[in-house]
Amino acid sequence: YTTNISTVFNYDSLDIGEEWDLGLYWKLDDRNSLAVYNRFDLRSGSLFNTQYTYYRNLHCWLLTVQYTNQVGQVQGNQQASWSVDLKMIDW
Repeated sequence: YTTNISTVFNYDSLDIGEEWDLGLYWKLDDRNSLAVYNRFDLRSGSLFNTQYTYYRNLHCWLLTVQYTNQVGQVQGNQQASWSVDLKMIDW
């Protein structure tokens, strides 16, 4: 399988020339953790993506609950979403 990505436009991606990513992860105890991840547009000086994630170790499983807030390209257009994931932990 080969692909040609020499097009002028990148679809499904944000039009940001320079960005800065910042993430923090806190391990609250042996089973609970929190993470915050922010992405900033350096040209406009604005925040365009924030993710809050809660992790819960359920012994053989990992529960992940994530809230994402993304500011769209059009001024004031925001998209918020929740996701819940349950994965088996590799031993």
